[in-house]
Amino acid sequence: MYFRFVSEAELDQVNAGQTITSPQFGFVHVLPYHIENSDDLPLTIKDAMSFMIGTISQDYLLLLKDIEPFEIGNGPYANYLTVDENGCFEDIIFSEIHIHHYSKENIHAVFTGDFFAWENISRLKEL
Repeated sequence: MYFRFVSEAELDQVNAGQTITSPQFGFVHVLPYHIENSDDLPLTIKDAMSFMIGTISQDYLLLLKDIEPFEIGNGPYANYLTVDENGCFEDIIFSEIHIHHYSKENIHAVFTGDFFAWENISRLKEL
């Protein structure tokens, strides 16, 4: 199982039967259940979201199944827990899985809520 934060527009595309690909990158980013990182911090999807604020959509969180990863990438994000001597945030690098595409058939669950504060998270009953 893998996670992907998506916008309402992307979820609408999936609901319309489209397969999601990324012509810009040549792959779609997803996060593994166990996220590995450069600082050996135990990262959950909640923790990862706190580092990715501003770089990804926060509308929905998808739990994807039956997808075929083809490589692991490393995503650099600002590590708000580590500040250097100049007061700048140091990057944290954590694993991102690359897949070619996904579609409605790959969605196991859709969650909505306030992912910034990680409150009022609930699973949608149907897609």
